[in-house]
Amino acid sequence: MRMKNIREKLEFKNFYNNVKILESLDKHTQDSMYQNNLELWFTEERVVFIKEYTSDDYFKKNWRSDQIIISDFLALCEPKYKNNLYFLLVLNWVSELSTDTLLEVNEIEKNSRVCRKYVLYAQSDLLRISFLQEEYIKVISKENFADKLKNRLLSSNKENNPIVEQLLNSFFEINNIYNKNNSKDIILNILKENNIDEN
Repeated sequence: MRMKNIREKLEFKNFYNNVKILESLDKHTQDSMYQNNLELWFTEERVVFIKEYTSDDYFKKNWRSDQIIISDFLALCEPKYKNNLYFLLVLNWVSELSTDTLLEVNEIEKNSRVCRKYVLYAQSDLLRISFLQEEYIKVISKENFADKLKNRLLSSNKENNPIVEQLLNSFFEINNIYNKNNSKDIILNILKENNIDEN
């Protein structure tokens, strides 16, 4: 994974990397961030630290000390950022990740102490970060979500298959009217009526 890709994605999602926020920090935190190549990106809603690790050894030896620097920042930042702080650890080396590195990655991502952490090795890893996705849904009601999902599924029915449309309409109707336990039987009946094997 390349830092360039992460920066482009952050810029696209209206994050910016501004020196002014660094100037508001104490000199020790500023120096630590510069010396350790930690980049700070933020919006009105959240703060993201990113750092590139160019070898397995460097990654394992340094991510904890980088987290300490982030915790120093956390102590100084505005309260609104305290639950919206992320650390993207970018792994950029050619060799495959070893088993012990994969185990460490798993531990890092499970540990939300200080902030939420994502370890990025492949381009597809970006898909796990919801706020970096094109169509990140903030807060919508259950009904609104169901309508949007139904419309999206129907619009993706490129062959305009009436059975697909019937199944979708029935599914959403069932979930609104009936007990969800009945939904499987109703869907299976529609498939049977249209001579479609449920397997």
